[in-house]
Amino acid sequence: MENKKREFTQEFNKEAVGYSLASEKTTKELARDLGISVSNLIRWITQYKKRGELAFSGHGKESLTPQNRKLENYRKNLPISR
Repeated sequence: MENKKREFTQEFNKEAVGYSLASEKTTKELARDLGISVSNLIRWITQYKKRGELAFSGHGKESLTPQNRKLENYRKNLPISR
């Protein structure tokens, strides 16, 4: 039997967190209703509280603030001195 890791969209994660923050249900009840693990939901809530709208960038890549994005682009365009 293949044990494939499920992937969720940013929108799903944000909606799940939104439901959790607005609902009077427990995290366990809400996770069951959404068909996800409690640990996923708790992790998403923690990420959202820590990073706000920058959370859930996907595939392990951290979302950048506009300032950090400019800095990253600048670094990429620097000529390599040898």
